[in-house]
Amino acid sequence: MWQSRTPYDESLHLRNQIKHGSWLLSLKIAARNQPAKPLNTLP
Repeated sequence: MWQSRTPYDESLHLRNQIKHGSWLLSLKIAARNQPAKPLNTLP
């Protein structure tokens, strides 16, 4: 990263998000656990 001059580590980033409770990650997980809704439903 630009401050520490180290390459980006995707797995470290994900672990930190999980460790610190990322609200965006929790939304993605919740959406993944919901059943898919049909796109073209008629009333």
